[in-house]
This record gives sequence, C-alpha cells and structure tokens, in this order.
Amino acid sequence: MQLKSLVFKAGYLQLINENNKLIHVIMVLLKLKQQINVYNVIALAQLVMVKNQINAQNVRMDIIQIHMLIMQITLFKQLFNLYIQQYMHKLFL
Repeated sequence: MQLKSLVFKAGYLQLINENNKLIHVIMVLLKLKQQINVYNVIALAQLVMVKNQINAQNVRMDIIQIHMLIMQITLFKQLFNLYIQQYMHKLFL
C-alpha cells in the first residue's frame, strides 16, 4: 500500500510539473500568435479542466487515471509543438 501511495504521489507531482510547463508553452504560443483560433481556446479550456479535476480529486484519483491524464497532456504538448513549428516555419518564409 505504501509503494502504491509513493507511485501515486510521484505521478501526481510529474503531472503538475507537466501542467505548468504546458501552460507556459500555451501562453507563449498565444502571445506569439495574433489570431487565436478555436482549437487553441478549446485545448486551453480542456487543460484547465484537467488541472481543476486533479486539484479537486487528488486524494481519490487512482494510478490508471493519472497515467491517462499524463498521456492526454503529452498529446496536448505534441499538438502545440506542431503549432509552434508551423508558426516558426511561416515566420521564415
């Protein structure tokens, strides 16, 4: 039981760290882009919902849900990396 608790805490701390990094990436991206499209706003809203859900249920959330949320955040990060690459590509055309 103690090991499960440690794994849970490690996953939770990693997730909060990923959240903070991703929010920073999104804010930089939104500052860079003059036109905010619908997908940016939806992704940002989903990220905030995920973060609020973690804060509200951090005691009850099990390890599988933690890993699912980490995967979801990783997908968001990849999506925004793609946006940044596209933006940088447009900058140098």
